[in-house]
Amino acid sequence: MTIFWLDRLMFYALCALFFVLPAAIAGVGIFGVLAIVFFLLKTWLVFSEKSRHCGWGGVLKDISARSFGEDRGVLLPVFLYAAYCYSSIFTSLYPSLSIPAFFGKILEGVFILLAMRDAVSSYSRAKTLLIVVLSGAFILCLDGFIQLGFGHDIFKHLVAQAGRVSASFKHPNGLGAYLIVPVLLGLGWVMCGTWKAWQKSWKILVASPIFLVAMVSVMGLTYSRGAWLGMFVAIVLLGCLQRRWIVFIGSVTLVFFFVFSPLLLQVRDVSIGSDAPAQGLINIGNVGSGRYTFWKDAIKIIEDHPVFGTGLNTYTIVIKDYAAIWRQYPHNSYLQKGAELGLVGLALFLWMLGAVVAGAFRSLRAMPAGKIKMFYIALWAGFVGLLVQSGVDTTMYSVQHGVFIWGIMGFLMPSVASRILKA
Repeated sequence: MTIFWLDRLMFYALCALFFVLPAAIAGVGIFGVLAIVFFLLKTWLVFSEKSRHCGWGGVLKDISARSFGEDRGVLLPVFLYAAYCYSSIFTSLYPSLSIPAFFGKILEGVFILLAMRDAVSSYSRAKTLLIVVLSGAFILCLDGFIQLGFGHDIFKHLVAQAGRVSASFKHPNGLGAYLIVPVLLGLGWVMCGTWKAWQKSWKILVASPIFLVAMVSVMGLTYSRGAWLGMFVAIVLLGCLQRRWIVFIGSVTLVFFFVFSPLLLQVRDVSIGSDAPAQGLINIGNVGSGRYTFWKDAIKIIEDHPVFGTGLNTYTIVIKDYAAIWRQYPHNSYLQKGAELGLVGLALFLWMLGAVVAGAFRSLRAMPAGKIKMFYIALWAGFVGLLVQSGVDTTMYSVQHGVFIWGIMGFLMPSVASRILKA
């Protein structure tokens, strides 16, 4: 009975985590810790009962089966990456910065992944979590419209930045990055609803288009080119895997770019490759986002520390010795990972992400056609789009986005797909 309630509490904590994730960093910390605590307590009780019946030999076999099983090809690089991050503490230029980064981000992320993998044990739970994500995203979009209309959002009273919507995120790019996955899930929801289902339920007929239009509109109002790129890649993948919906998917994409591309030129008439930051942060010539320069600085660090890097959470300190202009994040999560963990750490990180994407793709290919497959494809495509967007921004180093990514990775585990289909 205790295990039963711990399992439920873990699931409820994860639902709360992903509902408040866009609006409250404190909520992310509180519910993330609760989910991890419930997961660890449940796991300990399960193994304790196993030891009483089968001895420690049975426990070790059970640990091996639970830790890997059909997820072996995915979890192995996850554990190796985490182990490497821990070892990097000893080679870090600033261990005092790397230690809290490991325990507060890397280890927390791995446990969120494992908790999500354990919690999503049925189709009902999978559907509930997806509804929670969509509901949180819809409220966030309403907050974005309020920010645009009244000048500030309702959660943190953040002001709109030069006509760009950020809602409760610090920057419009953060909002755009987060919305990639909900937009794809919204597309999947509309595509799942057959005409007969819509006729039976007027709520579905009204709600699904409203949700989709709201999220797509706010995505446009962020004027985040990186988020648009990630969304476009995700939509292309969705269209390739759901060809019978290609006309609908293509129409949504064309309408989006037809409406928002001209506005982008008015709000953000900048070049992504210029050597100067956008919006006059530093005026050294033509106004642009300056990413090429930021990336070159990150590459210089990698060249000087190619194997082990400078250590977790050290980039903003080390960059001061390399950059003359922009001494913060490089706006490329992968280059920052390479600078902090070296090429070995970057390779393990890419292996982990590639294993998740490949494992989920094999799972969705084996699924029979239906609603489950549609949502799984949408989630998978949105995750790939988020990874693409992370190549032009510091998305993976954000507290909210980082937890979001680890949670999605847990949801995309092959064992989760198997349990959903069997339920």
